[in-house]
Amino acid sequence: METPYYTLLGALVLYSVYRLLRIGHRPKDFPPGPPTLPILGNIHLKWAQEYGPVYSLMLGTKTMVVLSSDTAVKDLLDKKSANYSARPDLYTGQTLLSGGKRMVMMILFYNMDEYVRLNRTGGAALADFYPILRYLPSWLSPMKHEALQHYNREIKLYTDLYRNAKASVLGKNSKSRPCVCKEVVDLQAEQGYSDEYCSHILGQLWEAGSETTSTQLYGFVQAQLLYPEVQTKGQAELDAVIGSERMPTLDDMPRLPYVRACVKETLRWLPVAILGAFPHATSEEDVYMGYRIPKGALVILNTWTIHRDPARYVKPTEFYPERYLGDDTTSTQSAACIDVSRRDHFGFGAGRRICPGINVADRSMLLGIARIFWAFDVKPKMGADGKTKLPVQDDFLPGFVAVPKPFDVVMTPRSEGKAEIVRKEWEREKAGLSKDGQL
Repeated sequence: METPYYTLLGALVLYSVYRLLRIGHRPKDFPPGPPTLPILGNIHLKWAQEYGPVYSLMLGTKTMVVLSSDTAVKDLLDKKSANYSARPDLYTGQTLLSGGKRMVMMILFYNMDEYVRLNRTGGAALADFYPILRYLPSWLSPMKHEALQHYNREIKLYTDLYRNAKASVLGKNSKSRPCVCKEVVDLQAEQGYSDEYCSHILGQLWEAGSETTSTQLYGFVQAQLLYPEVQTKGQAELDAVIGSERMPTLDDMPRLPYVRACVKETLRWLPVAILGAFPHATSEEDVYMGYRIPKGALVILNTWTIHRDPARYVKPTEFYPERYLGDDTTSTQSAACIDVSRRDHFGFGAGRRICPGINVADRSMLLGIARIFWAFDVKPKMGADGKTKLPVQDDFLPGFVAVPKPFDVVMTPRSEGKAEIVRKEWEREKAGLSKDGQL
C-alpha cells in the first residue's frame, strides 16, 4: 500500500522541482532576449539593444516585452490599443501604496521620495515577479510594513486636502472659480464615490502636471549650458519678434518657430519617462513578427532608444532644435500621424494610455522656454580654478523620471527693465492667489 503513495509523492516532488526550474524560462515562440537563469529570469540583467525592435525579458513568473522601434509602438500600442492598454498587477506600487487604488507619483516631495525608495527595493520587484511572496505577513516583510505605513500617511494627506477643497466649493456664498476639483465634487454627489477615491482622482493631476514639466525645463536649462548656440538663436528670435517691453504669451507662438522647435527637441532629447512611465499590459495573447506575446505580459515603450535612433534623427545625441524647423504640429497632432516616421517624439506615450495632459504640457513648455529666452542669460558657473563647470550629459538621478543630476548654473536678468516686468507679472499673478498661495 505504501509503494503507490511514495511513487505519487515522488512524482509530485519531481514535478514541483521541474516547475520551479521553469520559472524565468523563455518559451521558444516568445520574442528574443538575453539568456535567462532559473527562477531569476532576467532580473540580473539590463536591457540590451542587440535583440532588435521587440525583445522579451523573463522576470520571475512575469514576461516583459520591450518595444524599441517606432513601428512596433505604432503597430501594437496604437493600432492594437484595445489589447495593449491594461496595467500590470503591481503589488507594492498599487495594492500596498494606494490601498488598491491606482497609485500616482505625488509631487508632494516626501511622498514621492518614499514611493521611489520603496519601489526600488528588491522586495517590491520580487513581490511582483513572484506573487507567492505577497502572502508573507508584514512582520516578515519590512517592505510590506513600510508600504502600508506610507499608504496610511498618504491617504490622510490626500483626503484632508480634498475635504478642505470640497468644503470651500460647497460653502455658503462660495466664490470658488471653475476648476476640476469642483467637477469631482459634483461627480461624487452623482456617483456616490468616497472621499478617499476622489482624492486619488485629483492626486493623479498633481503628479502628472508639475514634476514632469519642471523636469523638462530643468533639462532645457542644462541644454543651454552644453549647447550655448541654442540660447543665442533663441534670444535673437525673442528680441526680433517680442522686443523688450512685454513678456511673450501663447498668442505669440505662431511667430516663434525656433521656440516651438526647442520645445519638441527638449521632449525628444530628455524624455522624462525614458521607459514610457508605467508599463502597459496585454489583455489577451497576441502574435507579432512571428512571436507570441502572452496574456498579462508587461509591455514597455523604450522611449530613450527610439529617441536616440540615428535612423530617425540626425545627430541623435545632440540638442539640435533645427531638426524641427518647419514642423508646426502639436504633440497631439504629431502622435496621431498615420506615418509613424513623421512623429516628432514619444515622450507622452502612445495608444489609449497617452498622457491626457499632453496639450497642457505643450503650452507650459512653450511659455517656459520662450520666457527663459526673453528674460534671462543662462551661463555656466566658474570654478575656483577659473574654469567653467559644465554638467555631464545623460547623467541622471535614480527614480521614475529622468532628472539630470544637480549642476551649477548662473541665471541673471538680461536687463533691469525685463527684471522689473517679471516682478510686476509675479505680483499681478500673486494677487489672484488665496492666503495659502493656492488658486
